[in-house]
Amino acid sequence: AEGLRNIVKNGFTEPEDETKLPEQELKKIETSRRQDAKALSKLQMGVTKPIFTRISTASTAKEAWDILEGEFHGDEKVRSINLQSLKKDFQNLRMKDSENIQSYHARVMEIVNQMKTYGDNISDQHVVEKILISLTDKYEYIVAVIEETKDLTKLSLQQKHHITTLILQLCEKHSCNKCFFTTVQNALL
Repeated sequence: AEGLRNIVKNGFTEPEDETKLPEQELKKIETSRRQDAKALSKLQMGVTKPIFTRISTASTAKEAWDILEGEFHGDEKVRSINLQSLKKDFQNLRMKDSENIQSYHARVMEIVNQMKTYGDNISDQHVVEKILISLTDKYEYIVAVIEETKDLTKLSLQQKHHITTLILQLCEKHSCNKCFFTTVQNALL
């Protein structure tokens, strides 16, 4: 892309002493530096925050690329260890009391997407079940409505997120008491 592949893959060598180089060679070096800076910037902007932290200290595009390549296409043992760590993080996920559904969903999906990057084939059903069992008690009625009205084996992540958002909006309008449970349940049937 934009002729940057070569600079990312091979990098460039800084000259020991620029003072003795001809003008044309200095222009080539300056062009290579600009291309490297552009490529490094594109790599850093094209990754998520957790991945960015891994390459933020790289001073060249090649250095950043080598870090990414080693981590994501590195040896099988490293990939397996990283995936196991992500699976543990997923397993230990719990919604925080101060967290809303949208931010918790985003946090879950960040880990799920990282797991998929490492080759895990986690099912939507497994993710939906994880979200439902790890919501805080204040969302217990939402879980009950979803479980009563929907077949979880057929509920996608997008559908679950949409339904949960709808219920939250309705609950905010009606200040969510136990009687409202029936109204929401009837709306979903």
